[in-house]
Amino acid sequence: MRPLERKHLRIFCVIITAFLIGCTALSGASAKPAGLHPPQLEQAIDQASLILIARVVAVSEQTYALGGKSYQVRRAYDFEPVSALKGLYARDVLSLTSDDLGGDPTWAPEVGELRLILLGRSSVGYFNVHRQRTPEESLPVIASVDDPLVRSVELLIDITQEPDRGRKVERLVEGLATAEGPAAIPLLESLAFRWLLAAQHSDITSIARLLSDAAPEVRAATARTLGVILEADYLENSSLADRIVTALTDFLRTAEPNVEARVAALDALGAARAGRVATLAAEHLQPTLERATWAEQGAVIRAIGQQQLDGFADEIRVLAEALRLDAPASFEGAVLSALARLDAGEATPLLAERIEDKHAAGLEAIHEIEAAGELPVEDAVAVLTGVAPERMSRRERTVFAVASRAVGDARLVPALAALLDPRVPDVHSRATYALLQIDTPEAAESLRPYLAQESIIASKLQIAAFLASHGIDVGTPYALEHMSEAGLLESAIAVFEALAGTEPVAALRQIASTSNDTLWTGAAIRALAALEDQSLVPRLLTIVEDLRHPLMPYALVALGELGEPQAVEAFREGIRSRDDRIVAASVRGAAALFARGEIDDAALRDEIAALLASADAALGVRAAALDALVELEDPRLDAALAAAVFDGRLETSGLLDRVETLLEEQTVALAQLLDDDLVTPAAFATR
Repeated sequence: MRPLERKHLRIFCVIITAFLIGCTALSGASAKPAGLHPPQLEQAIDQASLILIARVVAVSEQTYALGGKSYQVRRAYDFEPVSALKGLYARDVLSLTSDDLGGDPTWAPEVGELRLILLGRSSVGYFNVHRQRTPEESLPVIASVDDPLVRSVELLIDITQEPDRGRKVERLVEGLATAEGPAAIPLLESLAFRWLLAAQHSDITSIARLLSDAAPEVRAATARTLGVILEADYLENSSLADRIVTALTDFLRTAEPNVEARVAALDALGAARAGRVATLAAEHLQPTLERATWAEQGAVIRAIGQQQLDGFADEIRVLAEALRLDAPASFEGAVLSALARLDAGEATPLLAERIEDKHAAGLEAIHEIEAAGELPVEDAVAVLTGVAPERMSRRERTVFAVASRAVGDARLVPALAALLDPRVPDVHSRATYALLQIDTPEAAESLRPYLAQESIIASKLQIAAFLASHGIDVGTPYALEHMSEAGLLESAIAVFEALAGTEPVAALRQIASTSNDTLWTGAAIRALAALEDQSLVPRLLTIVEDLRHPLMPYALVALGELGEPQAVEAFREGIRSRDDRIVAASVRGAAALFARGEIDDAALRDEIAALLASADAALGVRAAALDALVELEDPRLDAALAAAVFDGRLETSGLLDRVETLLEEQTVALAQLLDDDLVTPAAFATR
C-alpha cells in the first residue's frame, strides 16, 4: 500500500473508530457472541471484600419522621456469621439495614435461615454488591455450609484470583463436571463469558450432561452456553459441532416441558457455524410443525434463517404471507428475517407492502425495516428508499438508521439526512454513523449543517475530519483549538491530514516554535509531522537524544511519521524505557517508520510483539503494540494474540475484545501457536 493510500485509510479509521466509541448504544466491533453479558455472580465475588454464610437472627422495623409531616420505614437485620468464604468478620453479629442490602424495606427473611451475603466496602461500612431483582436473589438461601452453591462460590473466588484465562476455563470445566442444580448456572455463565477459549478447549462438550439436570433453569442455561460455544467455534471444528448438535437434538427429543429450555436449545442450533445442523437436527427444524408456543415456533424459524436452509424457503414465504399485522413481535421478526435471508425476491415486495399497510393502520414496522437491512443491497435500497421518514416513529427511525448502515449504499443518503436532528440524539447519532460509513460527498454535505450544533467536542472533530476528507474545510478552527486536549489529538490531526493543504501549517509552526506549553508544542509537532513537514527533523533528532525531554513522546512518533531512519536507535532505547508513555510512543514511531517501507528492523519488531504478549506491560503500551502489528500486517501478530488472550488481567479492558476479534478474523488456532514459555493449560494444546 502506498504512503498516500495509508494516510487516507488512517484518516478514515480515526474518524470511524473514534465516532463509534463516542456514540453510546451503537453496535461495537467485538466478535463476542450476541447477547453475552459478564457473569453477575463472578463480578460480585470479585468486587466483594467480605463473603459470608450467615444465619438470620433478628428482623426489626424502624420508622423515621421526615420533615415532621411524613414517615419512612426501614428494616434492620441481624446476621450471625457462620463461615467466611472471603475476607474476615471479627464480631459475633453483623447488622445491616434494607438500605445496605438494596433498599427494599418490605423484605422479611425467616429467622434461622442461612443466607449467602456478598458485601463490598463503603465510606461507612458494608453494602450488598450482588444486587439482583429481589433480595431473595441477592442473598440466596442455602441449606448448609456444604450447599452446592457454596462450592460454586468457592470455585469462583479462585477463578477471580487466577491470572491465566486458560486455567480459569480449565477450572470451570472441572467444576461443571460435578456441579448440579441452580449452583451450576453461575459456572456456566462464567464459562460462556470466556467463549473463545471455551470453544477451543479439548473437553468442552462434557458440560452437555447438564441438559438432563433436574432444574429447568439449568437445562436452559446449559443450552445457552452450548449455543455460545457453537457460535464461537470460528475454526469450524466438525467434531465439536457434531457432538454439541447431537446433544441438543437428543435433548429436544425428550418431553421437555419448559419453554425457555426448548427455545434455548433451538436458538443454540441456529448459532452453529459448522453447517451440519440441517442433517443432524432436521426433525426439529420444521417451520410448519405444530408447536405449543409462539416462542418455540419463532426459535425454529430463527434457526432456519440463521442457518440459511434454502429448502424451507417456500414454507417461510407461506408463513410470511399469512402474518397478521399485529402478529407476536418475536415470531414476526423471526419469519421476516428468515424470508429476507432465504428468498430476497419474495421478501422485497412483501416487506414494502407490510410497511405501507402498517403505517396505514397506525402500527410500527420495526421488524420489516430490520429485515430490509438483511436483504441484498439492491433489494434493501428498494425497500428502504420507499419508506417516508415523516411517517416513521422514533423507534422506526433508529432501526432505519441501523439498517441503512448495514446496507451502506449512497442512495440512502437523502433518507438518512432527513433523520438528522441533534434534539433526538439516539436517532441522530445512528444516522450520522451510517453517513460516515457510506462516505460520499453527498453524505458529507448532509452532515455539514450540523457540525456547529454538535456539542461533544470529540464528535465535532471526528465529523470535521470526515467533512475535510471531502474538501469541506469548516473544522480547522476546532482542531487548532482542541488539539492539545487529552484524547483529541488524533482526531485533530485527522482534520489537518484530510485537508491535504498548507493552511494549517503556518499556525502549527508558530505554535511549535513559540509555545512554552508542552502539550501545545507536542501537539503541533505531531500535526506538522503528519503533514510531512521535514523541517522538523533536526529539532526532533536533538530532542530524542534525551529520554527525559518533556517532548520525547511526541518527537518519537513524529520521527516515525516523517520516515527518519536515524530514529531507529531512539525507538530501540525508548522501548526499553521505564516510562510507559515513551515506550508506547517508540512503538508507534517504529510502526510508522516501518510502514513507509524505507527501512525495517526484525529485532525491533520482535520487541514490539513481545510487548503485546507480555502480561507485565502497561495496557496503553500493549494497545500501541497491537496497533503496530496490525498496521504492519506483521506475521508475529498471531502468536502475540495467542499469548495475550490467556492474560486474566485483560478481562476488564476493551483490549481483550480487540484481541479476540482479531483471533477470530484471522482464524487463529491457539493449539498451533502455544509456546512452551506461555503458562497455559495442557487442554489447549491437545486439540
